[in-house]
Amino acid sequence: MFSQKIPLGQAIVIAMNHKQVSTMKRTFSILSLIIATGVVVALFKVKPNLQPKADDFTQTTGQCAVLSSGVGDSFNDLCFIDENNGWGITNHALWKTVDGGRHWEEIIKSSLVEGIAIPTRGVLFKVQFITSEIGWLLEQNNLLSTKDGGKTWRKYEPKDIAISSFHFLDTNKGWYVGAQIADGLHNKKFGNQPIICTTIDGGRHWDTIYRGDDAPYPLKDIYPVSSQDIWAVGASILHSEDGGKHWKTIDTIEYVGGLPIKVRFVKPDVGWVENRDAFGKYLLTTDGGKTWKVQPTTTKPSGFLDVVYTSANEAWGVDEDENGRILYRTKDGGSSWERVALGNYSFIYYLREKGLIFVAGKDFAKCQIH
Repeated sequence: MFSQKIPLGQAIVIAMNHKQVSTMKRTFSILSLIIATGVVVALFKVKPNLQPKADDFTQTTGQCAVLSSGVGDSFNDLCFIDENNGWGITNHALWKTVDGGRHWEEIIKSSLVEGIAIPTRGVLFKVQFITSEIGWLLEQNNLLSTKDGGKTWRKYEPKDIAISSFHFLDTNKGWYVGAQIADGLHNKKFGNQPIICTTIDGGRHWDTIYRGDDAPYPLKDIYPVSSQDIWAVGASILHSEDGGKHWKTIDTIEYVGGLPIKVRFVKPDVGWVENRDAFGKYLLTTDGGKTWKVQPTTTKPSGFLDVVYTSANEAWGVDEDENGRILYRTKDGGSSWERVALGNYSFIYYLREKGLIFVAGKDFAKCQIH
């Protein structure tokens, strides 16, 4: 009898019954699956998915999406040209988003200015972009403009003028308001003359279209409904219907008191004026400024931090109470207000073309109104 040599592995298999073989096959299959899964997990760890998720926003009411801006400082102003592309300013930096506010990238820091002790960065007050390439910034008393999306900037420094605000209607036509500061040594007097200047070439040249008498307050804001229909506010309300050739003055003291600091129109017949030290009241017109009515806020005596109308009946306001800052909404012209979202908000921006409300401060929210 001859003995046959069999490899060890084969001998083991022959010695096993069918049940043992099946068990081993299942064991090898499980081990293979674990190893393969480990490889997949390792691959995802090496190459994480950095794209924003659809649920990055926390839905609060079904119409607003709220999140932290991630900027680390509070936004002072916003501008959006569509639902995705927008710009925001903090005290000393310009930021940009391309995904509707989910993520922000710092574009520039404000320039250094001489301080009492050491140089410090200038404060940014306002931003407006007309296209993704063409935009303006108000830094201290100077206007900065860009034509390449913020890569380079051109500074306009008007002599002896403190600019308070500006607004462009398109890439060429714009206005700024402020005060002409009199030279005390040269003119033998001190004074502030409210002033309005306009440009028709994108800010390369400016012409004065209004200069008032010396006043304790400069003009604070301007809003052109069209190239002919222009509104400005300061110690009073100014209105021109002929592109700035003639101006009508409306005294707000008889209405509400306080100092007008902001004017906006959502359409030619619906506009509002926010007032400082007016005990929570603001002015609303629904007939193009022919008449104005006092609108009291019902949230607290000091009134809203900011308010925006989207129609004659619908408006949004930011207020503050013991729970923090709150976004409110009214659908009856301001007679009653409902809470919409809680967050660290300071002001509101309305993108009328898309029916979107952007609310910002340290937090950021986006609300779809229709």
